[in-house]
Amino acid sequence: SISLYAKDIAEDEDLYIMGYVRAVLQSEFGIDTPVEVQRGRVYLPEMLEDSLQYEAVKERIESIKGVSKVKFVPQKQIDTMSNTWFMPADALFRPLLGDPKWSRFSAGYHYYTKDVNYKHAFDGVFGKNLSILRFATMSDTLAEVGLQASVFATFDLASDSFDLMNADYFVGIPVTLKHNDFSVIFRYYHQSSHLGDEYIKREPSVTRINLSYETLDFITSYDVNDNLRVYGGAGFVIRRNPSDFGRWHIQWGAELDISSDSLFIPITLLAIDMKSYEEADFKPYISAKVGITMSNKGIITLDFYNGPSPHGQFYPDHVTWIGTSLSFYI
Repeated sequence: SISLYAKDIAEDEDLYIMGYVRAVLQSEFGIDTPVEVQRGRVYLPEMLEDSLQYEAVKERIESIKGVSKVKFVPQKQIDTMSNTWFMPADALFRPLLGDPKWSRFSAGYHYYTKDVNYKHAFDGVFGKNLSILRFATMSDTLAEVGLQASVFATFDLASDSFDLMNADYFVGIPVTLKHNDFSVIFRYYHQSSHLGDEYIKREPSVTRINLSYETLDFITSYDVNDNLRVYGGAGFVIRRNPSDFGRWHIQWGAELDISSDSLFIPITLLAIDMKSYEEADFKPYISAKVGITMSNKGIITLDFYNGPSPHGQFYPDHVTWIGTSLSFYI
């Protein structure tokens, strides 16, 4: 079956090049040696530099499509590289597709059904989940250190100039462990929230909240099978402004990915995310998405949300929206 979060195309190309290079070395030069490939760069043992075939080997490997460079390094470095990845193409912890505050690139229209100062909103997210360093341990567990950063912006489409109402700035450092079907992410992150200038001028009665906090949280995920994933976790606010902002939250959810090998049947995605905040007396919000996925990690969804507003400046409000969005988890 097709999976949206299968290995990234760039990593698949590296694996293909690795196999191709080893086959060429064996069949054309009679050399059987470990090879490492990272983003098109081929690393070979430096002992080959002493071989009479050195220039021929280098020229032949550089002629392979997709190879950007050939380097000869100590054997020990190749052994280390095979268990360590610097800046891998994807993040080890798969994104929470139902979570409205997960870093991604996204554009969506939401219609608010509750009695708030706006009805038609554009929600834009500009963010990235970046993997910096990944390595394998002796117990076949993968570990990774990364970076998450996003701006979550909400615009009033009914206003004359599409006023920016709220912007949440998010940056975090995730540490992920993955073993077989289990994965857990630990994050330390900062979020600050700001009202848009035009919205303040239009709604002078709205009180700006100086909302800013740092949180430490964890989320554990388990792949029940190829199609179903469940997860849950909790978080604690370490530093907060205002000082009476609730500290605790819990989160849980599930994702169902019904895949098909047919090009004429879209991949069906169902995602439900729920979170309860101490600030809202632990009344849970529910975020649900139904949609189809595309081969470039894009997702087109129908969205539903009900609960305390996830938009920082409006967190005291209870909101309900329905809408649609296009998201890219890259």
